Amino acid sequence: MKLYCLYCISMLMAILSVHAQDTIPPAPVGSTIYLVNDVWLMSAADKYGPMKCDHTTISASEQFVVVDAGDSTIALQGSNGRYVTATSPMRCTSTVIDHNARFKWVGLGTNTVALQNLKGEFVFMESRLLSLNCSGTAINAGSTFTWSAVSMSPQEEKSETANLNVFPNPASGNVNIKYALPTAAEVLIEFYNSRGALVKSFLGGLQEGTTRLNVGIADLEKGMYIVRLTSKGIKETKKLIVQ
Repeated sequence: MKLYCLYCISMLMAILSVHAQDTIPPAPVGSTIYLVNDVWLMSAADKYGPMKCDHTTISASEQFVVVDAGDSTIALQGSNGRYVTATSPMRCTSTVIDHNARFKWVGLGTNTVALQNLKGEFVFMESRLLSLNCSGTAINAGSTFTWSAVSMSPQEEKSETANLNVFPNPASGNVNIKYALPTAAEVLIEFYNSRGALVKSFLGGLQEGTTRLNVGIADLEKGMYIVRLTSKGIKETKKLIVQ
């Protein structure tokens, strides 16, 4: 009888777990979102300084791309092409997705989430006057955010391009990446595999005009990749086949 009761309890827990997974949406990987605590938007308006929740209108500084960081974690990429750090204080400064730029997306319901770093600490908004920290020990009002996907206007969709070119394609060993910038700006180049996971990234030079880079790809497995270029006001992608 005791074994039967234990079996029934384990089955009930499994059913509840499956039901919870079905009712709470996963992280919106690939979407550009904004996050709100109370009425205050998470913002990286201070460029490379500490982040805050202190804005009420949505600009580029309040928009973040949700990126698959592997191992059931995500990264948040700001409009500057860099990633939000899971530190105290938080900054939008990381050029790579390492352990300091990974979050667990803890879905709390439809469009409600808590963000947890790999140490188990939560993103916490204590006051709009203070920096955002990843130091919360529990899910409460300060660590609960609502999120929404950003709807782009036709003017925003018609952004500048860098005439990104990736060749040869297919490629093996090395690939050339060519682009042209209207003004000198920092450039972030990223490679995403067919599962949407970031597998390679680096910063390009700060120069105006045409740039051609020869990039080693011997470390990449055979398959299809997305090469993404992010610069000031520019986001452009190309498909690449690695043989």
